[in-house]
Amino acid sequence: MKFNRYLNEEDKSIEETLAILKKDCKPILNWMKKSDYDLFLYRWNSKKAGTIFELITPRKDRNPSDTPPWLQEIYDDAFEKKFGVRARSSGVFCQVRQLRNQSYSSGSFAVFPVGKFKYIWKPKMADLFVRWTEVRKEFRSGTGGVYNDYDINSVKAWATDIIDTYTDKNLDDVILEEVMLICDKYYLVSCMHMLSVMEKLEK
Repeated sequence: MKFNRYLNEEDKSIEETLAILKKDCKPILNWMKKSDYDLFLYRWNSKKAGTIFELITPRKDRNPSDTPPWLQEIYDDAFEKKFGVRARSSGVFCQVRQLRNQSYSSGSFAVFPVGKFKYIWKPKMADLFVRWTEVRKEFRSGTGGVYNDYDINSVKAWATDIIDTYTDKNLDDVILEEVMLICDKYYLVSCMHMLSVMEKLEK
């Protein structure tokens, strides 16, 4: 389901979007209602620029863009042990943002998980990859091989310790941290379109 451009009547597309979200996305709307629909899950996706509304099924085997695959495997093992989900491979990466009084480009989207959803995040850490770049020199072993000179046991211990500090509660407390959203499907809604949709929802 996808609107690549507005329908013939803009109000009609807003009403249709709102009806779908009310029907399919009650849990996230209930969370948003606590902030008068100002806080929302935000995602940037330049590849989707120009999209207004789309239903997406997230991949369960996401390939990392920056993190080495062997390191993602270590992360996923630790996340699965604590939360029962391989969050780096199957999570949808989001932030919590304020909707109003912001400027948005065509690559800015609101994320609406369909039905019940889970989330995982770490307080006071914006991005796990950035954290890795800050500490990775500590784990150099000089032995070469598949792990690119890293002492794999030390990396595993570090990953286990840091992932043990992640939580799946208190989404309201997220400020600039990375949120891994776990859901079967989600709607991607252009932030510019969403402003009008939320105005209707408040009435």
